[in-house]
Amino acid sequence: WASLKNLSNRVEGAAGNMSIEVMAARHPAELGPFWRRMFAGRARREVRGLKTAADVDVSEEYPGLRSVLSGDQPRLYPVTHHQKLAVVDDDFALIGGLDLDERRWDTPEHERPAPETWRDVSIALRGAPAGLVARVAAKIWTDCAADWAARSDAPVLAGLDQPTPWEETGEPSADGDFGSAHVALTRSAPKPGFFAFAPETTDDGTERAALSLIRGAKRLIYMETQFLRSAVIARALADAARANPKLEMVLILPFAPERYAFEGRRDTAMRHGEALQLSALRRIAKGFGDRLVVLSPAKPMRKDENDTFVAYGAGAVYVHSKILITDAETALIGSANMNG
Repeated sequence: WASLKNLSNRVEGAAGNMSIEVMAARHPAELGPFWRRMFAGRARREVRGLKTAADVDVSEEYPGLRSVLSGDQPRLYPVTHHQKLAVVDDDFALIGGLDLDERRWDTPEHERPAPETWRDVSIALRGAPAGLVARVAAKIWTDCAADWAARSDAPVLAGLDQPTPWEETGEPSADGDFGSAHVALTRSAPKPGFFAFAPETTDDGTERAALSLIRGAKRLIYMETQFLRSAVIARALADAARANPKLEMVLILPFAPERYAFEGRRDTAMRHGEALQLSALRRIAKGFGDRLVVLSPAKPMRKDENDTFVAYGAGAVYVHSKILITDAETALIGSANMNG
């Protein structure tokens, strides 16, 4: 919100006609009534603790949060939009792991403090592949803009316009093949019901693309991922290793989860995720044996006073990239970690 307020101030002070629309785009999946009731107390505690960058009580600014504190059952959303997209004129797109967050603007020498020392990869697409990404972005924006307009508590900052739907572009195809470039999507839809929790997968293109690369690898699998917690991916890797005694693997992971390394959090969700990853790693190691190496990067100097998390005497370089390369020929790059 601090960044958006800064943007709105610049827009109001800019000369000429400038139109900028901003919204917090929510995935439509919601928890069912059973879980809303179960988590109501926890949600109220979280809202009470929310502060803006200006140290203002958020619940005082937004009616939707005030109603939660007054005893209403909160609407809870268990899913987020995780993609990182930028589209220009429908024929240029950036996709990959890099968030638009100044913590991510590391240098190649990794000279910033450990919490801002980042490893990430994004790619640029031009022409027809970028057009498919633009259709995906338009679909997300249009659906969320309609929801935003229907909400009385949706804040629009001064200087910024109310979000409006894009021109109808139709439903994007599940994936697209453009010769040397193939665009794969993962999408999900709400699952209704009293006990509804997780959404229902409608497109699993990213997982299918990863499995296809793994099963076709002949010599080497190189993977960078923030998390590796998918039992499906782990099984495929172990099966590929057993089927091909010449296949080797290099796996790059962060030394520790971000929430633990830089925030010191060891909550149930973090520990559950680490248990899933340990199970996946054991399965992969059993399949590959000594043909597997697992590495975590660190800064090329010893600990300094700004390094809040240290791995074997050096500040950790946090791996946020999502890359799968097979046989130095084909690469899968995007915003999806190797998770279920």
